Amino acid sequence: RFPQLGEDIFKELNNRSLVKCKRVDRTWNSFLVDQRFILMRKIRKTTGLSSEFKKMWKYSCIMQ
Repeated sequence: RFPQLGEDIFKELNNRSLVKCKRVDRTWNSFLVDQRFILMRKIRKTTGLSSEFKKMWKYSCIMQ
């Protein structure tokens, strides 16, 4: 019902706690999957949102 509130709560958790929350309840699991919260966190961790990544992303968008 309140996706922004859920996002704010889950942002405060570390990765290990977030995975535990996903296992605790189907509703929480659905929320995390539907909001792509875990996916976005993985992308941020992998890329670090570096300036080099941003440049490559912009370049690839222009080329399409």
